[in-house]
Formats: sequence, C-alpha cells, structure tokens
Amino acid sequence: MRKKTRTIIMALLGIVFIVGIALTVRQMLSYRNAEQARLDALALIQPASTIPGTEDPTEPATETTAPEAPPETTAAPAEPQVPLEEEAKFLLELDLTPLQSVNEDVLGWIHIAGGDVSYPLLRSYDNRDYLYKTWEKKFSNAGSVFLECKNNRNLLDFNTIIYGHHMADGSVFAPIVNYRDPAYLAEHACIYILTGRDLRRYEIFSAYEAALDSSTYRLYFPDEAAKLAALDHFIASSQVQTGIVPTADDYILTLSTCVGNNTYETRWVVQARLTGIWTK
Repeated sequence: MRKKTRTIIMALLGIVFIVGIALTVRQMLSYRNAEQARLDALALIQPASTIPGTEDPTEPATETTAPEAPPETTAAPAEPQVPLEEEAKFLLELDLTPLQSVNEDVLGWIHIAGGDVSYPLLRSYDNRDYLYKTWEKKFSNAGSVFLECKNNRNLLDFNTIIYGHHMADGSVFAPIVNYRDPAYLAEHACIYILTGRDLRRYEIFSAYEAALDSSTYRLYFPDEAAKLAALDHFIASSQVQTGIVPTADDYILTLSTCVGNNTYETRWVVQARLTGIWTK
C-alpha cells in the first residue's frame, strides 16, 4: 500500500514538474513573440539599428460604442517650447504609414527618453481588443500599448490615458515603475508620442500608485475647478518631486500599468504634461 501511494505521489510530482516546464516555455515564447512584433514594427517604419534601445535582445476595460472622434488637430503647447532634444529627433524621420496599412488601429508610436519604452500605440473602440494582441492582431500575453477607448484620437483631452502591461521580463510598461527613483526620472524625464502628422513631447511631473476609482482615471471635467482639483490630486499623490506644476490649460498624459505584485485594486501611473509639438 505504501509503495503504491509513493508511486502515485511521484507520478503526480512528475506531472506537476512537466506542466511547470511547459508553462515556463510558453511564457518565454510569448515574451519572444511580443518582442519580435515590436522589432517587426520598427523594421517597417525604419531600420531598427538606427533607433535607440532596440538592441537584440490590467487595466480598466469596458465595452463602448464611442462616437467617431473629430479630425485630428494640432494644439499649441502651454508655454513656449524649447528645441527638440537630440535623442528624440530620429522620431521625426519615422513613417507610420506601413504599420497603419497593416492595422488601421495604429495611432502612433510612444517612446520614453532612454528607449526603455518604445512601442506602437494602438486605439480601438474597446479596451479589451489589445489586452492580449500585438499591433498585428496576433495573440500575445504582452498585448499592446493602447489608448483609452473613450479618449479622443487627437490626444487633446485634458487627461489622456494610455495602458500597457507590466511584464515580468521588463517589457512593455514594466519600466515605468522605476519612476519611484528620482535618479531614474532624471534620466527619463520625457515621453514622446509620434502621430501621423506631428511629434509631441510630454514632461513628467508625477508618479504614484493610484486606486482605480480615483480621479487619476477621470476623463470628463466640466470646468476649470474640476481640472484644478484633479491636478492637486495628481501632484499630492506623487512619490517624486519635479517642480513642474501643470495648469488647467495643459494637456495631461497618464501612463498606467499594474503595480507588479499581483495587486489589481491599484495601478502604477506616471503623468506628464504636453510641452512641445513639432510638425513633421
């Protein structure tokens, strides 16, 4: 009887081991496929070797029937813009047309100074569409970086939200949790978004852990008072101090990802304000 029990236990342990190996291999393949999708995108818009950070190697979601956004327009920065940083000039040379010919949901390209984050930016009418799909609409645990479906495609809402997974291999939006460290912020102070017609620079002013029901995820602001109250919350919540104080006339960009500790009641967010637009 003991021998039979021991045999059963050993068999079960063997099954558990095999399943564990299989899941690990599957996860590794998923990471590799996700990175390959990113590199494929880079190859289409410009040779990957010319782009910094390309060496070889959830989020709130509700179905919506949002109306078609108005035509994209260009807004003036909140204050006189300074020259575009050298490290970002290559973005103006990129052509998104090849990506958009494959998938019309490709809205742009998001790039963080230093190249830790550099991905196609997607937007559809349902936040679930790209939770587990690449820009090519192929399955991937890493999903895509995508715009909140209720935000305007022109990125000119007061609070524009962009989601991305926090992957264990450090990909997608995993790097933004490093903004807890002021030294990291100093080296990665700007977020750039390339659209079909211009390049926009956002300077980071806040980084913190946010509750899903907080004003961090609010999209509609009826008046200036509501905007100022939200800005007070953004700044008071921040774990880093930048000295940047946005106004109600600014355009705020909010990057959102999981905090990385299997907690799903909060998200880690990084917020920045628009400080420059360069027409292609």
